Amino acid sequence: MIDTVERYKFVTSQLQYFNDKIIESFKLYIQLVTAISGGYLWLKTQSQTADTLTWARVAAPALMIFVGLTIILLIIVNLSSWWGYRKAESNLLGGVVPTPVFPKSARQELVMIVVIITTSGLGAWYFAQ
Repeated sequence: MIDTVERYKFVTSQLQYFNDKIIESFKLYIQLVTAISGGYLWLKTQSQTADTLTWARVAAPALMIFVGLTIILLIIVNLSSWWGYRKAESNLLGGVVPTPVFPKSARQELVMIVVIITTSGLGAWYFAQ
């Protein structure tokens, strides 16, 4: 039988794990968008054929949208896992730690999602020009 202290240690370690995964997902978004943007701008400065730039004008916006949607999905999945462990923590402590409440408990993630939607949309629009 697992005692309450060990269960609490496990729950809090999972809370930290999923919070770290959310932040790592956002960092991955920044890295991928930077790579897509840099690659597109590099192609634009090269003396390429019109076919290459035409292909890039289709591929870059599609990649921006795909990466944005994928990272939003990762954030939501990790947030839902975090949410469950936070409820478990609250139950273990008898309500001393409040249960998560939307949107207050997800402010950071909501800001990340808004940034991702905005930058993905603007990037896709710019690359399609």
